[in-house]
Amino acid sequence: MSDREINPADIDNLTLADVIDVEAVQAMMDDFFSFVGIGMTIIDMKGNILVRTGWQEICTSFHRVHPESAKHCVESDTKLVKDIAEGEFRLYRCKNNMWDIATPIIINGKRLGNLFLGQFFFADETVDYEQYRTQARKYGFEEKEYLKALEKVPRWDRTTVYKVMSFYVKLIHMLSSQSCSNIELVRLLSDLDAINAKQKKAEKDLSREAQLRTVLLDNIPSCVAYILKKDTREIIAANKTGRAVGGLPGQTCYRVSGKRDDPCPFCLAHKVWETGQIQRTEVYYLDKWFEGIWAPYSEDLYVHYIFDITERKKTEYDLQYRLQFEKMIANLSSHLVSLPAERLMEGINHVLKLAGQFFEVDRCYIFQFSENGLSRSMTHEWCTKDVETLISKLQDQPLNCLPRWAEIIKSKKMVCITDLQSLLPEFEKEWQIFTSQNLRSVISVPLIKEGKVFGALGFDTIREKKEWTEEHETILSVIAEIISNALSRYSDHLKIYYMTYHDQLTGLYNRRFLEEEMKRLNTGRQLPVSLIMTDLNGLKLINDAYGHNIGDQHLKYAAKILKIACREEDIIARWGGDEFVIILPQTSKKEAKAIAQRVINTASEFFVKEIPISMSLGIAVNESGQMDLSEILIDAEDDMYWQKSSKPRSIRSTVLENLLKTLEAKSYETEVHTRRMQKAAQLIGVQISLSDAELNRLNLLITLHDIGKINIPEEVLNKSEDLTEKEWAMIKKHSETGFRIAQATEDFACVAEEILAHHERWDGSGYPRGLSNGQIPLLARIINIADAYEVMSNRRPYKKALAKNEIAAEFKRCAGKQFDPDLIEIFLEILERQSLNE
Repeated sequence: MSDREINPADIDNLTLADVIDVEAVQAMMDDFFSFVGIGMTIIDMKGNILVRTGWQEICTSFHRVHPESAKHCVESDTKLVKDIAEGEFRLYRCKNNMWDIATPIIINGKRLGNLFLGQFFFADETVDYEQYRTQARKYGFEEKEYLKALEKVPRWDRTTVYKVMSFYVKLIHMLSSQSCSNIELVRLLSDLDAINAKQKKAEKDLSREAQLRTVLLDNIPSCVAYILKKDTREIIAANKTGRAVGGLPGQTCYRVSGKRDDPCPFCLAHKVWETGQIQRTEVYYLDKWFEGIWAPYSEDLYVHYIFDITERKKTEYDLQYRLQFEKMIANLSSHLVSLPAERLMEGINHVLKLAGQFFEVDRCYIFQFSENGLSRSMTHEWCTKDVETLISKLQDQPLNCLPRWAEIIKSKKMVCITDLQSLLPEFEKEWQIFTSQNLRSVISVPLIKEGKVFGALGFDTIREKKEWTEEHETILSVIAEIISNALSRYSDHLKIYYMTYHDQLTGLYNRRFLEEEMKRLNTGRQLPVSLIMTDLNGLKLINDAYGHNIGDQHLKYAAKILKIACREEDIIARWGGDEFVIILPQTSKKEAKAIAQRVINTASEFFVKEIPISMSLGIAVNESGQMDLSEILIDAEDDMYWQKSSKPRSIRSTVLENLLKTLEAKSYETEVHTRRMQKAAQLIGVQISLSDAELNRLNLLITLHDIGKINIPEEVLNKSEDLTEKEWAMIKKHSETGFRIAQATEDFACVAEEILAHHERWDGSGYPRGLSNGQIPLLARIINIADAYEVMSNRRPYKKALAKNEIAAEFKRCAGKQFDPDLIEIFLEILERQSLNE
């Protein structure tokens, strides 16, 4: 009700601003908007805006500024909604092409204004931007700014809009009911004053007074009225309603109304005689709310009015409950929002406590589902002091123990059990579990993140059953959403924390974490502190030969090996690339060596692509505390490199052997093929007087020249039909891949350039660089001839073997094109003298 005092004579001419407390409603709606983000407007019948929240920039800066578009707004505010019935609302698209919803505000049977929700779009509709560009041009709006304001217009799903509008309709109903009660009270007091005035004026005319009294009292609606004696409270007269409940002359009011033998404890009749003023009170009595009024009538008589205000009090209670709820929700939301992410779990426990106390339940808790969705664990719990806590008992509880409960929750619906004893047979398994926990009532609300149910918010009562109303369910949905957002925020915090301090590939700690731990552990009580630095041997060669996916598998296996070999208290981190560091607090060098040996022994059991995991380790110990751990780490690194250099057999050789075996198994790059090529190439090399070192390098080149084919599928290598463009591009890449593999190995880097060039052609039409003539390394030119001879003289899936004269003819034809003509001349002389396949 407005703070302005209402003159009874003005009741029929009241405006909306007269009967509602505009400031209070504005404050309440501001709080509601800050929580749900949905605005509203209350406008009286003259188009005056009394309350508004959440107005859109497109309205305030454009539509309500231009005179013509503003007319559309006024028409929406006053005319388009004039025929909506009380308690209903209408959805319509305004002439500015946006959605509005309105409901009337009817008080005391008179329409005093309207409540609007808008402007907005539905989430499932497509916005016609061309239409708004047309409007911008029509009204002279700056098009870019107008469309930017359009993008800010909220898009709500239909369920949310209708739920919120239903809430506003209920709110208007409560405000209307409260206002009606207050107006009725003003009328009543006015009538009472009129009665007293008429009674005083008519004191000399008892007959007329009696008639007036009867008429006036009988026509006060919903009111029991008595005229009583001052001392005895004996009824002298009663109105029609009073007589109907037994208020006959000679009875006492407390016998009739209170079924008592003595005056009611809340009676204020004595105050009338003490003060000479009208007395008024409200009391809850006999399961109802009453308002009592006592007024002096004559020297020994007084009038007592009794109003049944149960419905009015219920309306007031509902409004108060709603305000308490909104205050609680605002407190919960602001509390969680203000907390730093690391304290959110503590904040959620506080939220459970407030929610449990608000609903007056015995236990409030959160269940979260396992990743596979087959079990649930209680992660948070609040309960009253005399109720047993269950959080330690309800961990990894299989959902098949509560099949119907799980089915309902996962379908994004609530499980609401008012009385456990009335459970349907379909809840048989749930009944067994709930009764074992002595529960009377249960309600569970799904927790949802990104459209997926990940758990449930629950409330239990043990001492007595609880009626869960539709309003309760609405409130619980809001609380569940707040908690879901908090849990989601905490989950994101954990992910960020994990990413900050962990290596994403191996799951080990990262360098940043290790550096901080080295500072933390650099104290006397941790001495001796040992450090182990280790790296993965041959990782670059593995990456070049098999690809980074296989290299990543080696790194993951290395991390697994370190976890197996180390103790739980040891700190393992990926230092970078192929290097790992282990911090061993309170560990001597002897113990560190034992752990390092366990790493080596464990690594020998792991293989990737038939390649053993090989690791080099270095150890250093801080025994005195006089050096920083960062300095100790340098010593461990030096020790690791010394250990690596002293190994008798390089992992690179092992990798290469496996590469060649793999290539032989999937193609015609067999040992026989290699020997034939070497024989032909050696004859050319001897003929042109290559040194022994160059002849050895030539043999190595022939062994490795096609190593780059290791990653080409077998079906492509041995395909008898013509290769596709994609397959041919794959084949042409092998010389570059072979170059990288050889370059990664110190022992084979000496032939890397020749491997890269072994498919170059004398005329410059080869690949990958298009070299020509003398630009092509000599050894590459030689093995080009040897490889071609070996292919022509031996059968392949895609080509039959050629006769000796056919081979000679082909070499002559390709001399100066594919092959070095001088080397071809030499090779043909050799071929003429002897058979190379013998």
